[in-house]
Amino acid sequence: MILFIDTTNFETAHIALVLPDGKIRQMAWQGNELSETLLPNVQKLLQKAKVKITAIQKIAVRVGPGGFSRTRTGVAIANAFGFALNIPIVALKVNESWDPSLLAAAKGQKMVAPVYGAEPNITMPKKKSN
Repeated sequence: MILFIDTTNFETAHIALVLPDGKIRQMAWQGNELSETLLPNVQKLLQKAKVKITAIQKIAVRVGPGGFSRTRTGVAIANAFGFALNIPIVALKVNESWDPSLLAAAKGQKMVAPVYGAEPNITMPKKKSN
């Protein structure tokens, strides 16, 4: 079974399970709180498919380009699952297909890196005036 994660879209997050029989269960939602919603939605998807997380054999994740926080969240979750379950991770760019037969044949890695659409705009905290 393959878990697909795509958080690169600026409006909608998408996850899918490719089941051993080739059927696909999917879920999409809107919102910016991916660090709070991604894991619970993966759990809901697994429950709907009536499978355990340990049945996942491979992770496929869109690594970008995309927004900094959204892309980072999806890639970090994929890497965490890959590490915890000791399974390969397939990195897909936004323009690459997540066709189940291609994913099944794709060799994965132990860890993948995000690809951002632009440099992150991280600012330093303002200093308190005395």
